[in-house]
Amino acid sequence: LSSIHKALRPGGLLAFNVLGEFDPWAGTSGITTFSEPEAMELTRRYSVLVKKDMHQVLQTASGGYKQWHQFLFVLRRP
Repeated sequence: LSSIHKALRPGGLLAFNVLGEFDPWAGTSGITTFSEPEAMELTRRYSVLVKKDMHQVLQTASGGYKQWHQFLFVLRRP
């Protein structure tokens, strides 16, 4: 996030999501998941405009369906 922070102008918006710790892919090699406190740590330099803890069944890129656990954020750089 450091390079994104440098590129984002004051007042600029940043939207992103990360996989939560309850996602079925948690523990899979090469997949990074976050607890809520870990996800919130990513936002510490910003004003949090939107934070959603999402649990839902959605389609994967390969066309199957799975239960997703994601944290969604919309932030503003001060």
